[in-house]
Amino acid sequence: MSKKLNIDPINTWIKNDSDPLIISGPCSAETYDQLRETCKQLKSHGINLMRAGVWKPRTRPGTFEGNGEDALKWISDIKEELGVQFTVEVANTSHIELALKYGIDILWIGARTTVNPFSVQEIADAISDDQVYIDKRSGEMQTTFADITKIGEVIGWKPEIDVIDWIHGQEQISI
Repeated sequence: MSKKLNIDPINTWIKNDSDPLIISGPCSAETYDQLRETCKQLKSHGINLMRAGVWKPRTRPGTFEGNGEDALKWISDIKEELGVQFTVEVANTSHIELALKYGIDILWIGARTTVNPFSVQEIADAISDDQVYIDKRSGEMQTTFADITKIGEVIGWKPEIDVIDWIHGQEQISI
């Protein structure tokens, strides 16, 4: 299966008044008040692209696993109030559907999901002509060139840039 995706440079679809682009926010959206106050403080420093953990996969049962759809409702309200954009991590079709229902601007696939070919295929089947940006983040499980290539093949992504050059460029960025 091949999908034609609309791949535009990131600076054409993310509101950013300054360089570098900063994405910031709480690791977990624990309460409405915590999320709102964090976003207000970040916005006061010129940050307009927020992130928040909505689903928190855990290895131990019975521990906090995020607030799911409730957190997405909070994000929707905060987006409207503060005029900011949001990104959340998705790991399956249900996550994608809910995130899009609540107007999440950017979806990202986390390190745990990228190494699971079944999850990658499920996500690939759920997207159509949405924006795709594959990020390499330090400090997480290693996402290799082979992982990125496989994801690209599964979703039918044909980048207009050389992926190896892009990866090396990402490694040179330090903040």
